[in-house]
Amino acid sequence: MRFSRSSLNAIMLGCIAIIAWISINEADKPAEPLLDVPQLPALQFSHWLSDEGILSVWQYADDDFHLRIQLQRPDNGQSSKGLPPQSYDWRLSNKSAAPLTPDDVLKQALTWLEQTKQSLSANDGQYGAINIRGPWPDNIMRILSARIIKKLKLNTNNQYRSFALAQSTRQCPWQPVSAAIWLEQQLPLGQSAQPDVNRQQWTFELPQLPATPDAGILNQWKSNYLQQTQQRTTNADIQFDILSRVAYYRLPPEYLDQAYSGINELTTDSLTLYLSQCQSTDTDIAQQ
Repeated sequence: MRFSRSSLNAIMLGCIAIIAWISINEADKPAEPLLDVPQLPALQFSHWLSDEGILSVWQYADDDFHLRIQLQRPDNGQSSKGLPPQSYDWRLSNKSAAPLTPDDVLKQALTWLEQTKQSLSANDGQYGAINIRGPWPDNIMRILSARIIKKLKLNTNNQYRSFALAQSTRQCPWQPVSAAIWLEQQLPLGQSAQPDVNRQQWTFELPQLPATPDAGILNQWKSNYLQQTQQRTTNADIQFDILSRVAYYRLPPEYLDQAYSGINELTTDSLTLYLSQCQSTDTDIAQQ
């Protein structure tokens, strides 16, 4: 098919008009406001990887002693239901006249473990993670962690078995982190999300992805998220929860910080793109 010069000119003018119309519409679209994101101090903590491959994370604090043990849920054959770890917390007050000594705490912690071992459902070879906050140096924290790991016979042989989500799941990109955190917070009660640092992806238990909210609603969520994250500078329990996640899922601490520092990069357009890249799957995540 051949076009005359006048027809080609008309087609070119039409294309230019369409491009101009699209550009004008994009220009008329209000820019999403930029939020003030003050820099947060890095979380101060130490960590140790045991010979069994179990990660322990601890913080120095001169207040009460806090121990958290996270255990992978036992495999009961219901691999279609991905569940977060079972968490067990034990606290000991340091407000008595005589300050806590490491020997006292270790003895009481092991007694607590013995008394609650049945409820811990700790099978031999089970995967887990340990978090501690207390007033002692690294060597004491490491000894305490090692005794707990030996007591519960933890290792990484079956790591990620409980991360399997066989039905109604979506595998979504690793970045941007703010989009992944937004999607995680949209999950209905009883449904879970699993970050996988090795595969660089998230798996969400979702039969259907939510729609992108309008700019006003998304901006309100971003403001709330900033405020909640900023509370970690003064709230030891929030820090402890963050580090518990770091320990169990082996997440680099700076990865979660990217959701905060890059919050302005989350727009309705970038969130829509992120959701479009989530793939539906009905296949279990393979064991590692």
